[in-house]
Amino acid sequence: MHKYKILTIIVFCIALVLPACMQLLTPVQAFSPFENRMLAQFPALTVNSLSSGRFMQNFERFFADQFPGRNMFMAVKTRVERALGKQESNGIYFGKDGFLLAKYLGPEAALRHNLEKLNGLVQRLPSSLRLYFLLAPTSAAVHADKLPPRAPNLDQALIYQQIEQSLADHVAFPDLLKHLQAHAEEYIYYKTDHHWTSLGAYYAYQMVMDWKGETAYGMDDFVHEQVTEDFYGSYYYRVLDQRLEPDSITLWHPRFPVAYALAFPYEDYQLEGLYDRGKLVGNDKYAVWLGGNHSLAILTTQVQNGKELLLLKDSYANCLIPFLANHYETIHIVDLRHFGGDIVQYASQHSISDVMFVYGLASFTTDPSLIR
Repeated sequence: MHKYKILTIIVFCIALVLPACMQLLTPVQAFSPFENRMLAQFPALTVNSLSSGRFMQNFERFFADQFPGRNMFMAVKTRVERALGKQESNGIYFGKDGFLLAKYLGPEAALRHNLEKLNGLVQRLPSSLRLYFLLAPTSAAVHADKLPPRAPNLDQALIYQQIEQSLADHVAFPDLLKHLQAHAEEYIYYKTDHHWTSLGAYYAYQMVMDWKGETAYGMDDFVHEQVTEDFYGSYYYRVLDQRLEPDSITLWHPRFPVAYALAFPYEDYQLEGLYDRGKLVGNDKYAVWLGGNHSLAILTTQVQNGKELLLLKDSYANCLIPFLANHYETIHIVDLRHFGGDIVQYASQHSISDVMFVYGLASFTTDPSLIR
């Protein structure tokens, strides 16, 4: 009995010490290509961070992100949870028909912050500009019938109403939620990712053109090229359930003659056309559009109508841009999370006619860094 206790203590100590030792020997990773996000780094140790408890909170995030074999453990955890009948893992529901759907519990303080920033920005822009705000609902709001039984699902129509009431009067705010719900039987959201598909983006484009009083190009005006059938998105990498089927990505090319040129003023990066096909061989295949997110990209087209669009966005806009590109001479694509300049001053230096905000609802209501 005494030997058994000693052995138990030794095994327990090894279980505690071994992961820490492995972590010390494992290089710290800055970015996770599987989850497509930056990983927590070792926090700075100061008297203030230690006394406030902030150091330990940040260290826990660092340890969780940098844990050796983290992806393997996540996959095992998911398999065990599914075997036990759990319907959710790491904030993701296992829905019907292979759908992964994010658990969204409602807006945070970031919503008020972002609305204040957006309205403040609108007030500083010239009143002659036409302003549009597109907010993409989560896939769970559009495909609510795919959620597990009794899974909580906030009515996002209430959030749309709240935002509409808070926006400046001259900002057009199309109801994309209702518009996309009308097409819920179609492949408008990826099953393993949080973004809409090209078809979903097309329906958003169709609606904004209607609000602008312009005619959208029809589906038959585009050639649909399926470029991969092996796309696993952000939701997949939060659960790593290897039994799930991948998504496919389809690019829509105009049948009519057109050419595009993209410039990235702040980066040593070049791209011919709108797509970076090299991204299709990596994990972040959604970055095939524009090569991902950039602080500033300037798109020039063969459209000769003198119209210039200032597009302030997150990644939802990326697969919408190929449709908008056929209606503007120039599109200035800005991600305010990374843009270091004064966007109002930038707008005054160009012949901007329209300003469009395009964001996902989940990020707009929870991420205070979207609009600075």
